[in-house]
Amino acid sequence: GPLRWAVMATVLLLLGVLLALRMGTRATRAVESLAQSARDWREGDPLPRPLIGGLAETDDLAKAFVGALERVENRDEALRASESRLKAALHQLNEANAELASRVDDTQAELGHIWRVSLDAFLIADQSGRWLRVSPAWTKILGWAEDELLGRSSDWLLHPDDIESTRAVIGESLMGRRSLPFENRLRTKDGAYRRLSWSAVAHEGLLYCVTRDVTAEREAAEELTRAQSALRQAQKMDALGQLTGGVAHDFNNLLTTILGSLDMLSRRATELEDRNRR
Repeated sequence: GPLRWAVMATVLLLLGVLLALRMGTRATRAVESLAQSARDWREGDPLPRPLIGGLAETDDLAKAFVGALERVENRDEALRASESRLKAALHQLNEANAELASRVDDTQAELGHIWRVSLDAFLIADQSGRWLRVSPAWTKILGWAEDELLGRSSDWLLHPDDIESTRAVIGESLMGRRSLPFENRLRTKDGAYRRLSWSAVAHEGLLYCVTRDVTAEREAAEELTRAQSALRQAQKMDALGQLTGGVAHDFNNLLTTILGSLDMLSRRATELEDRNRR
């Protein structure tokens, strides 16, 4: 391009200046000698030896100048080859960067979609427990708007019985320990409490939490426990009823036998009294 030609012209100019400085007095003397020899040659004298030597020296300088030009051309070709390789490498790098940027955009879009539609609630808090970012699922679970939750800790929502245990788990998480799932109760906007299952991990001074509403599951488990208890009680009553029925049946049989024996004794006693009267 124009830049390469400008560089070449500058190099050639510098080489010419260097050659002129090198030749200096020699070139002047050679020209003067050549002029004098030309005058003598017109008058019939042969060419002198110094002229031939001067021409040879001038030829050597010309060869050196041509060699310098060839080296400049070779270097220019090497420069063009390096420039071509650099352009190819930059093109590959730009393509790789574009592909990486596309993948990052796709990943961010996927994560954003998951953040918005997940039934589990996502939360990012700082080291003091102050909520910095919440997913839309929090509004669905608790009824509070996003701006009502941000900038505050969970203390104002926690059930009084769960405050100390929740603070202990948060402290362990901030110390770099991955917390096991734990449960607590948070107050909804209508004043009820929802039971939540948490999993939290700390990273670079922030606390990343995933929360699931397990209220329905716990209520179903409690209802199942009550049903099982009632079933066991009914089974006990049934067993007692069967036992009572068996005892009553046996007692009834025994009572029938006793009554039969008493009736027979009564008849015999009546017969004896009749005989005694006769």
